[in-house]
Amino acid sequence: MGLLIMLIVTLIFFFILKWIIGTTLGAAGISCAILIGWFLLNIRAGTTGLIKANMRAYFVQRSRGTSHKEAMERVIKSRYPLSQENQVEVKAMFDSIASNVTTEEGELKNLVYMILSYESGSPPTVGWTTKVLQKIDDVYESMNRRYGLIKSK
Repeated sequence: MGLLIMLIVTLIFFFILKWIIGTTLGAAGISCAILIGWFLLNIRAGTTGLIKANMRAYFVQRSRGTSHKEAMERVIKSRYPLSQENQVEVKAMFDSIASNVTTEEGELKNLVYMILSYESGSPPTVGWTTKVLQKIDDVYESMNRRYGLIKSK
């Protein structure tokens, strides 16, 4: 649905620009640039939104008195409420690397990263990984200050 709206808006821009500029090629080029920019902005906003939603699910559960382990499980269940298969796959991926991390902060960040990696479908690039990990750190710090539940090292 979002892509359809983006295409419709791009067509509207095309016709307006064609009327203003007078050339089809120029209007098409500018319209394509707008579509690509909008698409990239939506991808970035979607990733940030997913990070925030998962972190918020965790911190809300913790603020309600839920244990760390239960809050982590609820993050997975809230992300995939209708798919037991996805819940099991993400949990297995997380459990395979969980022994390497000993802090609650580290476990939460790893879980959020695992969910993002799982949903991206393709192996992450180094650039993508760096950006995502930085965004996870930023969102974590923001949520941790807001909820004040976990003391950072």
